[in-house]
Amino acid sequence: TDDQRIVDVMPLPPPEHLIRFFPIAGTPVETLISMKVMSNGVLAIRSEIVMPSFVKISLSLGADQYEWFPKTKLGLDVKGFRSELETKVKLFADDVGGKATLGVAKFLPEVVRDGRACYVIEEPTPDAVLVGLKKLFPEGSPLPLFKTTVVAKETLYLVEQSSTFSGNKLPPQLTAFIDVVKNPELANELFLPPDGYEFKKVANQQEYMKIIGEHILVGTA
Repeated sequence: TDDQRIVDVMPLPPPEHLIRFFPIAGTPVETLISMKVMSNGVLAIRSEIVMPSFVKISLSLGADQYEWFPKTKLGLDVKGFRSELETKVKLFADDVGGKATLGVAKFLPEVVRDGRACYVIEEPTPDAVLVGLKKLFPEGSPLPLFKTTVVAKETLYLVEQSSTFSGNKLPPQLTAFIDVVKNPELANELFLPPDGYEFKKVANQQEYMKIIGEHILVGTA
């Protein structure tokens, strides 16, 4: 539920289906992210998430947002859903106001990743941001305490990012950036919604989770 208290209860699918959609902590998830500035100046971002039970592709074309699942041919127009999230983020930003929202980063000892010398930067989450997050999420939710970033010294490419959370409900989350290619030749068709899908409009998070539960989680059983 959000901070508006409980106004409706949505039953979730059985636990075994949830496990298929939300991987167990420590389970690697492969994501391919592609970006291209289209001829109209819009930055297009496509992400393809590959998990053992399904593939989800997301596409951002300026204000337009799409998701589709090739295995089940489910297509979602999540522009309204994303707008709801953006509204929550705006409320959070208004709550934080002019308070400090940048942590005091510090350099840790350098490390070597895949034969590359790397900088290590640690940045704590500012107190003002933590206060805002506590209001945004349900009581007891894990909150990000600090973020650690590993950057290759020679290219300044991101190599790793990890976040450490409060409590013991959520282990540290690690993202590794591999096979980074600068300025690749990518076809425009890669950044367009595919043919053969009817994209259902999704208005909010509750509706999104209901659709996922009915069409994706159960479908992976």
